[in-house]
Amino acid sequence: MKKKIIPFLCLNVLVLFSTTLFQLNILWEVFKRQEELKSLVIIISSSFVLQAGMSLVVGIIVDFYSKRKIFFFSIWGFIITVSISYFVNINLQWAVFYLIFTAINTLFLRCLVSTAAEMMTTDEFMKYDGIAGLFNQILTITSNVVSGILIKFVSVEIIYVVIIFLLILALLLIVFLPIKDTRVIQKNEGFHQKKADEPIFYFIKEKIIKDKKIMIFICLLFLLNLDYGYIPNILPYFMLKYTSQTSPVFLSLLKSSINIGELFASFFVIHYRKKVSKLTKIGLLGSSICFLLLPFSHQMNLVNFIVLSFYGFFDTLTQPLFSYFVSSIDHRNRGKILGIIDCVIYLAAPIGMFLGNFISQYGTMILSFSISIVFVCSYILLVKTKIYKSIDLAGDL
Repeated sequence: MKKKIIPFLCLNVLVLFSTTLFQLNILWEVFKRQEELKSLVIIISSSFVLQAGMSLVVGIIVDFYSKRKIFFFSIWGFIITVSISYFVNINLQWAVFYLIFTAINTLFLRCLVSTAAEMMTTDEFMKYDGIAGLFNQILTITSNVVSGILIKFVSVEIIYVVIIFLLILALLLIVFLPIKDTRVIQKNEGFHQKKADEPIFYFIKEKIIKDKKIMIFICLLFLLNLDYGYIPNILPYFMLKYTSQTSPVFLSLLKSSINIGELFASFFVIHYRKKVSKLTKIGLLGSSICFLLLPFSHQMNLVNFIVLSFYGFFDTLTQPLFSYFVSSIDHRNRGKILGIIDCVIYLAAPIGMFLGNFISQYGTMILSFSISIVFVCSYILLVKTKIYKSIDLAGDL
């Protein structure tokens, strides 16, 4: 078990630190120069639209090409993008390189999830996902805080050197990943090769639309991503603006608040991951309740950190549902199915960003209610479905 998990965790850690540092640096430059949330919303929402389109492509690529080669291609893509972004100076450089980085990261993350799921049983993958989530939160907190400090006190050259050094380490680590090239096996199976030639629309009709389990999951994720798009990506900048703070360190602390909550919740997820539905219900209701405190954030800056921390905690409790769903998909079509699902839900995130930014102009009271109602509706959808309302793997594994 450890031999399977550790290499994937290390690769995930190196790439996560690099991408967080690079992208936060870009977003801070945009915010510092324009000080308008509209520009940030456009850049970040564009990245989600790009991920939606990319998801259809990367799902097919991950299913039918060597995953080790995909990892190599992704890391080299990161390194080349970072290097070029340092030397190129154009008006739209920040948006362009942010989007390129997003496209490469979409391919890398889909390959990472699919490869890990193939190498492990359902329980092993859920445990890996919980541990990976724990590591991700520690690294995200660290990288957010370090990024804020570096951006404020250190030259941009040091930032780029750190990013490239970590990516080179990731490149070396890929050689030691315990990857089974399932594509080679599948090539020898005439039937699966025939499946690969199915038109995408036929595949969607037969494998997704007719599958009630998948369609309900898509609806649930689409609804939740209205909030997931706005809260971690735009809300910290909104808080930064109305508290009249101008420090990248304060911004990094706001972003880290979510990860601190996620970090504590990860311990619960690792130990109680088999109680899939119970954790998800608690997570959805808890997320809804914590945002009722948002209107009080004007009176005390500490409330901002409390709201985001509790959101991070309760949101992470819903992770076992996604892990369960991923591991339950037929491995022969896992990449393609997840790619199509991602395409749909990524479209919800920019919608949530624009709606959240628009609603925030009318005050935190309305914004608070809007965010909470989405979580409540998601809870209702979950408990009204026989498929997801009572998943308990304790007796099944």
